[in-house]
Amino acid sequence: MTSSRPSRRAACLVAATLLLASPAGVAQESESGQAPVAPPKSLLPAGKFAPAPAEPAPEVAPATPDAGAAPGGPETLLPGETLPGGTPPGEASSRSPALRLQVPAADPTAGVGWLTLQTGGYAPTLWSGSSGPFVNTVLRRMPAPTASRWAHISLRKALLTQAPTPAGVVPGNFIAERAHLLLRMGEVEGAKALVDRAPLTGYTKRLFEVAPQAHLAAGDVASLCPLTQTGISISGDPLWPLMSAVCAALQGDDAGAALILDRERENRSAQPFEIRLADRVAAAISGSNRAVSVNWPEAARLTTFRLGMASVSGVDVPRQRLENANPAVKGWVVRNPNLPLATRLHAARTAVVTGALSSREMVNLLSLQAVSLDPTALAALPVGELRQAYAAPTHEARITALRNLWAEGKTREDRLAYQLASAHAAAQVPVKAAYLDAAPALARAMLLAGDVDGALAWYKLARAEAKGGNARAGRPLMALWPLVATAEAHGRVPRSGALFALWAKNWLDGDSDVVDRQQQLAGAAFAGLGLLDHTDLPSAAVPEAIDNAFTRQLQAVIAQRRKGEAIVLASLGLGRDAATVKPAYVRQALQALCAVGLRREAGLIAAELLIRNGV
Repeated sequence: MTSSRPSRRAACLVAATLLLASPAGVAQESESGQAPVAPPKSLLPAGKFAPAPAEPAPEVAPATPDAGAAPGGPETLLPGETLPGGTPPGEASSRSPALRLQVPAADPTAGVGWLTLQTGGYAPTLWSGSSGPFVNTVLRRMPAPTASRWAHISLRKALLTQAPTPAGVVPGNFIAERAHLLLRMGEVEGAKALVDRAPLTGYTKRLFEVAPQAHLAAGDVASLCPLTQTGISISGDPLWPLMSAVCAALQGDDAGAALILDRERENRSAQPFEIRLADRVAAAISGSNRAVSVNWPEAARLTTFRLGMASVSGVDVPRQRLENANPAVKGWVVRNPNLPLATRLHAARTAVVTGALSSREMVNLLSLQAVSLDPTALAALPVGELRQAYAAPTHEARITALRNLWAEGKTREDRLAYQLASAHAAAQVPVKAAYLDAAPALARAMLLAGDVDGALAWYKLARAEAKGGNARAGRPLMALWPLVATAEAHGRVPRSGALFALWAKNWLDGDSDVVDRQQQLAGAAFAGLGLLDHTDLPSAAVPEAIDNAFTRQLQAVIAQRRKGEAIVLASLGLGRDAATVKPAYVRQALQALCAVGLRREAGLIAAELLIRNGV
């Protein structure tokens, strides 16, 4: 992207000098074509034990379709209207016309969640003013994972916050959609925590669909027992009879468990492989002398039931099945101690990039790997470079180890994963002029992990060195400026339209399409965060405005300061892939987050998206 030619260095130094001459601004910080968006499919390949969500109610089309918008993006989203018969959208799938659960709804004023304001969650007013049916529909249609790990982290926090259910939605169904989205995000512990906290009297048909997936994905089979009898009465899913056999074994009734399994074999309602898995679990639980041998069939796909039952019964899941699984499954796998460490480490590279795993947790997993290796084997693996990044005798050697680690990644995801794993080691490098050449790479690792102050320290050093005439400071200063300016939330980094134009002209380099996209993303970030007005930006940095149902809904959220809805819609607007996120949606998403008091989160999302797009 950048050139090391002397002429480029000279240009960068000139630009750095101009940056220093520009007055610092004051941050305006808040205090406080694709196919149409479809409902998410089953978490795993289609199978009896991973039920797909029922089709939600149809959306209401915009009165005037947006002819200039790409078909099927978030622009198709509109708040739902009442369906014939008075059933709100998002609720139709939770009540079967032929079968209605005769249970009282959970208290909508109590809310169900894991986090409170005191334990790292949001305030109880999170969903105040939002339409429950609309939010539930958005949750159900949300693609996962999101394009930003920091958007993922904010969304997870919102989904786990204990807050009253928004008006117009059955509390049990709201819990179910939150839990199911968490599962699709790879957040198995959070999903299980929600369904565990839901009162049994408030379970709906939809929650009976989602709860088994949460328990099985977490490998907690026994927690399904309180639901089993009701599950059998309301659902034809063969999961429930098989679970009744396991639960009978848990109560010491091995004979009863065997009878149930024999009946299922006669009925052929489940596949023989699933029955053998249930038999294996039941025999192990009851201490039976029955020897139940189970090998994973060559053609057997991975489903939630098979994964959960295999992990608790010691049946080996083919490694290739797990390594080729979707990001959600990798989020579950990385936290399952019953699976091989090598499999969990492979999954960790995906989970840490999506946000389902923290950078510290990935370091802990790599440390477990290091314990089992001799020095020669250790040195040949990325974990060996990471160890050197912490323990090498000189800082120069540690920086070299970090660079070697970052170069290990064969894919974009691997490189991001290793940057995140090395963030703490990068923060240990002293902020000295001797190491300025490494500053941009060190700062990127720190910013991906949320260490804004560490990156800011390198920016300040580069600025001071450039001001003092250090010719080596220009390039790192230019590289650091847009990343630190967007991530830093307290106005300590200068910015102006002239600075932006100078940076774009002297720093961005390469394919014109790539440069245009990088400039527009940076412009969207500065405008969305309120750092610069779009009128102050170069015209090439201002993305074409999009006016559609999605952007209008975001504007309504901004006007009414609906925090939970802002978090959800921002994540939806960013989509699944940072490489294809639309700058216009980035601007709107960041603006919405800032409006509801989430400037720090918005800044981290902005910096991350710039990094992931090569800025």
